[in-house]
Amino acid sequence: MPLSNVKLNLSAFAPLIDRTDRYLGGWQAALLNNMGRAVLVNAVLDNALTYTLSVMQLPQGTREALDKKRRAFLWSGEATTNGARCLVAWEQTCLSKEQGGLGIKNL
Repeated sequence: MPLSNVKLNLSAFAPLIDRTDRYLGGWQAALLNNMGRAVLVNAVLDNALTYTLSVMQLPQGTREALDKKRRAFLWSGEATTNGARCLVAWEQTCLSKEQGGLGIKNL
């Protein structure tokens, strides 16, 4: 079934966002430092999203919601965060390690 012409709304991707919440809720984020959380974001969350993105393009609202959750987990280990707790801009964080970033994939 070709999915290139099918337009899905944001609610169609709610299970993907819920699955991300389940991953984040199960981890003991308070016991990890920033680099430990970066490894979890790179190893688990990015790979689950890459799997989904290999089939279809996510709407902008879904990408923003997932990036918001990944950013909050990385910098605070909680469900939400504000800019004051972010140590580096998200664009810089998404750069490769050779370029001075953390190597987190940019959706």
